[in-house]
Amino acid sequence: MVLQGLKWMLKPDSPFYVRPSLSPPFLRFMSTMARACNAAAFAHSLRVHLEMASTCNDVLDEWANDGLAFEMHRKGVREPCLSERARHAIFYPDDRQVEPDSLTSALARRLRGLGAQIREHTRVLGFAETGDLVSGVVTGGGRIACDQVVLAAGTWTGQRASQLGAILPIFPGKGCSVDYFPSPVPLTTPLTFEDARVAVTSLDGRLRLAGTMEFAGYDTTVNAGRVAAVKRAAELGFRDWNPATPHAAPWAGLRPMTADGLPIVGRLRPESNVLIASGHGMLGLTLAPSTAKTVRDLARDVASGRRSPITPYGPERFLRAQRGWARN
Repeated sequence: MVLQGLKWMLKPDSPFYVRPSLSPPFLRFMSTMARACNAAAFAHSLRVHLEMASTCNDVLDEWANDGLAFEMHRKGVREPCLSERARHAIFYPDDRQVEPDSLTSALARRLRGLGAQIREHTRVLGFAETGDLVSGVVTGGGRIACDQVVLAAGTWTGQRASQLGAILPIFPGKGCSVDYFPSPVPLTTPLTFEDARVAVTSLDGRLRLAGTMEFAGYDTTVNAGRVAAVKRAAELGFRDWNPATPHAAPWAGLRPMTADGLPIVGRLRPESNVLIASGHGMLGLTLAPSTAKTVRDLARDVASGRRSPITPYGPERFLRAQRGWARN
C-alpha cells in the first residue's frame, strides 16, 4: 500500500493524494501510518472493524422500528447494467445504504422530543477544569456546565483534545461527492468501482458518486481534476453513461483519519469524565451504532465512579507515553 500510494501521488487525479508538508505533527502521522501498512496490522484492524460493525444493521432496524423516519435501502451491492469493462463482481446481499442527512435529522428530532438541547453553529473555545474533571465547556455563546463531555467533533476532535493536554493523531482525509438529479442510469443497486475507489449510491430521486482520499489539511476546496476522475469512473463503468449529464455542484468533506486506521473511542484518561468518539475514517455511519453503545456504557461508568475496560480502539494506545495519562 505504501508503494501504491507513492505511485498515486504522482498522478493529480488518482484515488489517493498527499499534499507535501513539513509540519511535525503531520510527519509523525504519516510515519505512523506507514508503519501500520503491514499484514499483521491490517488483520488486527479488520477484526476490530468487523466486530464494531457487526451490530450496525440491527441497531438501524431498532431505530426504524422505534419510529425514526430516515432513508434506508436494503438492496445489497450488485448491478447488472455495467459496461463490458467489468469482468467480475462480488455481491453483498446484506449491505445497507443510508442517506446520512436523513438519519441525523431523525435522531435530532427524537433527541429534541426527549428534552435535549441542540446548539448549532456554536463554537467551542475551551474547557473549564476542576481538578482532573471538566466542569464546563466554554463556547462563543457562554459557558455550559457539565457532568461529562463527549468529544465527537470529527476531524476537529484532535484540536479539542489538545486543549485538555492530550495529543490524538487525527487528521482530515478529504473526499469529494457529486449528486445527479435524476439518475442518468437505471441503477438498481448501489456499487463500488474498486479500481477507481469510487462508490455509486442510488438514493431517493438521485445518484451519488463519491470517492478519492486527499491529505491536504483542512482545505475543503473542490479539486476539479479529482472530481473529473470520479465522474470518469462512472463513464467507464456503465454502458449508457452520458458524460454531459448535468449534476449538482460537487462538494468535498473531511473524514477523521487516524494514524493506525482504527477509530478512537474511550475515556480520555482513566479517571476522566471526557469521552472520545472520533477517528472513524470512511466508516462513520457504519460504526456509529457500536460507538453509541460504547459511549453509553462509558458514560454509565463515569456516573457510577467505575473504571472502564480497555479496548483495542481506546485513546490510551496513543496517550500512554504522554505526560498526565495516569492523573489520579
